[in-house]
Amino acid sequence: MAVMSMTGFARAEGSARVATGVDGDAVDWSWGWELRSVNSKGLDLRIRLPHLVDTWEARVRERAQARLTRGSVTINWTIETAAEDSRAELVVDEAFLAQIFALRDRLASEGMAFPAELGLDRLLAVRGVVEVRERVADTAVAEAIEEPALADLDRALEALVEARAAEGARLRDVLLGHLGTIARLTEQATAAFRDAVAAEEQTRRLFFFVYVEAAMLILAGAIWLALSAANQVVAPVGRLVS
Repeated sequence: MAVMSMTGFARAEGSARVATGVDGDAVDWSWGWELRSVNSKGLDLRIRLPHLVDTWEARVRERAQARLTRGSVTINWTIETAAEDSRAELVVDEAFLAQIFALRDRLASEGMAFPAELGLDRLLAVRGVVEVRERVADTAVAEAIEEPALADLDRALEALVEARAAEGARLRDVLLGHLGTIARLTEQATAAFRDAVAAEEQTRRLFFFVYVEAAMLILAGAIWLALSAANQVVAPVGRLVS
């Protein structure tokens, strides 16, 4: 008899080199699926996906429902860049900077005097000229890795099923051990009861024999007394007759 547990844990990881839609540079991306399952009357799926891939939820739910029927299952997915590709970049908005230079030149030509020279350091300090850009996954990355990522989800689900089966096997061994102990104790109790019944029956038989023996002794005594009394009556009568 196979016993399936509802508790288990599984993880599957994947990676791919994909270009973002922002700069077109190929970047190494790695992701991971983490699945946790605990007891529940039915199947309760809790899917946690980044907003970038929330459109995957229906496909993730479909895959989970095809392999699981019970348990409260949490499915979590994360993605990150490789260490060497996770460095932030300083990006200069050159078009915006050109507009600032053009505005400066136009105002200067109109006779506006500036209190100090607008050096490059001051221009770069203007908000919007320089931005710190971190590499993050975008829709281009999400579309490129969708199929391999979902294939990794399938591997994680299979690993979860195997983990739950292994846990169920351990529970089965524990239950069979307890049942074996109960069977042994029941057998011992039955044997003890039979011994007690047999001892009680033997006691009853012994009591019966003792009772019969006592009754026979009493009867014998009564007969002896009766004969003795009869002898005392018959003896005088015999002397008179003789």
